[in-house]
Amino acid sequence: MVERLSTKEFRWTTYVDPNAVVSAYATLGDGCFVAPFSALADVDVAAHVKIVSHSVIGARVRIGAFTTVGPHVTIASDTTIGANCMIGMGARIAAGLQIGDGCAIAPNAVVRHDMPSDHIAVAEFRTRIVKRHSRKSQ
Repeated sequence: MVERLSTKEFRWTTYVDPNAVVSAYATLGDGCFVAPFSALADVDVAAHVKIVSHSVIGARVRIGAFTTVGPHVTIASDTTIGANCMIGMGARIAAGLQIGDGCAIAPNAVVRHDMPSDHIAVAEFRTRIVKRHSRKSQ
C-alpha cells in the first residue's frame, strides 16, 4: 500500500506532538510520528518512523525507515539505526554504534557494541544472591 501511494506522489503527514522537543536542525521524513515528552537533537529520521513518548535521541543520529522507538529509550549521539528495527521500552544505545537493518532490541537492553542486520539484543539480568548476615544479640 505504501509503495502504491508513493508512486502517485502521495505525501504522508508527519505528526510532532506539541509537548515534544525537536531541534530546528532535525530532519523528519514523511509519515513520522513523534509522541509527547520526547526530545530529538539534530537527527535524520527516515519515513514512517514512530518515536514513542519520553524517548531521548542524541545529536547526529540517523534512523532508517519503518523503525519503531519504544517509550523511555535513550539513543546516544553519532549512532546509525537501520530500517525496520524495533527498539523496546527502556533500551539504551551507546554512542557511535551501527545497528543494522531488521534488528530488534529487547526492553531494558543496553547495547554497547555494533549489531549486524537481523540480530536481536536481549537484556541480561544477572542477579547476585548473597547470604544475609544475621544480627547477633549482645
